[in-house]
Amino acid sequence: MKRAIKILLLLLFLFSMAAGPVHAQIIKKPKINLKKESKKLLKGFGNEPEPAEEVQKAPTDSKMPSEKSGEKRKMKPPDVNKNIDEAQVAFNQQNYGSTRFAIEQAIVGIELEIGHRLLESMPENVNGLAFQESEDEVYSSGMGFVGMNISRKYYNDDKGLTAIVANNSALISSAQIAVSNPSMVAQDENMKITTVQGNRSVLEYDEYTGYNLSVPFGQSSIFVLKCVNFDSEDEVMEAADQFDINTFKELLGEQ
Repeated sequence: MKRAIKILLLLLFLFSMAAGPVHAQIIKKPKINLKKESKKLLKGFGNEPEPAEEVQKAPTDSKMPSEKSGEKRKMKPPDVNKNIDEAQVAFNQQNYGSTRFAIEQAIVGIELEIGHRLLESMPENVNGLAFQESEDEVYSSGMGFVGMNISRKYYNDDKGLTAIVANNSALISSAQIAVSNPSMVAQDENMKITTVQGNRSVLEYDEYTGYNLSVPFGQSSIFVLKCVNFDSEDEVMEAADQFDINTFKELLGEQ
């Protein structure tokens, strides 16, 4: 409506310009094509968009709490005694699928307990690097010491170390092959056989990932150190000596 009034006023102005009185001073008026100018003014008239409805904004003072970042919560491991009891009941009922599942859950609970004890036996500082508690990991597949992995990370701004204790067939077999074939290792200038706390081990170096020390022990276990930005292999060996492999053996029941 406002726009229509403005257009009407402009039209009246144009008409007055075309037929206005003559003054003493002669002023040449520009020639105005009223029909043409009217079309310009009326172009789009009647197509004026309706004012948009005001969108109601969501309240900004929501009371819904958000998860605190950086806090890692640990799930409780399966109850070993409860699962053993359930396995016994299921077995007596000849429900062997449920028996197997309950036994696997009991094994997971046992391995997770062992894993947390292994972490407790590890040092809190290695070569000036502090461990990162929120990044401790304990994993169990429930397959009876075939796929249990425990890891702890130590690092500062430019240097890092990851300590792993595992029952992992792939890691163990490759390391055992290497320590059993010194002549094969001797052909690679970035690998060597060494000894850590009386256990034969393999030390490797890669220009992109740093040093990697693998120490197989017992029948089915391995201790691994992954070292980033360590200055020398002597520094790696010094770090390895701060972990008690005999304690690992005892907790895992290895000889």
